[in-house]
Amino acid sequence: DVERSRGLGDVYKRQVQASRVDPDYWMMHLQLGHLRRAQQRSSEAEAAFQKAADAYQDNGEACVNLAGFRLAEKDYDATLALLQEARERQPSLWPAWRAAITVLSQRNRYAEAEELLATWCARYPKQGARWLQLAQLRRKSPAHDDASALQALKRAERLLGAQHREVLAERQKLK
Repeated sequence: DVERSRGLGDVYKRQVQASRVDPDYWMMHLQLGHLRRAQQRSSEAEAAFQKAADAYQDNGEACVNLAGFRLAEKDYDATLALLQEARERQPSLWPAWRAAITVLSQRNRYAEAEELLATWCARYPKQGARWLQLAQLRRKSPAHDDASALQALKRAERLLGAQHREVLAERQKLK
């Protein structure tokens, strides 16, 4: 672990040197944030992610990383706001959608989580794993809509195959 930390320190030094050449290059700040988080230097990681978010408005990854810090503080509204910003900046960034769906589900806001996942499925209809997740979410929701869960499961079956292990398991749960 000491060698890994020392190696990350060397990488960090090279990143800092490179950032002096082009201090506004957002990817550099993003990489510095990942390095500092790996070194368990949270405040420095957060600052680097914020610089990345400020430097490049079309990338949502920095916002997703910042949301992780707000989630650790149990600031769910700020977490969801940052994840919304990430989705607005980069609509195809699945981790922003996945994290928001997870936070909403954990906060028992199933209707909002389902709406987000259904929106993703409508935008990217050939992703069988997301249709399967939608079926699972609809089954687990307090509203428990078996008909809409089964509809999503059928889409997942067409895309993943009826013999897919998770599809079979979900079918059993919906019977």
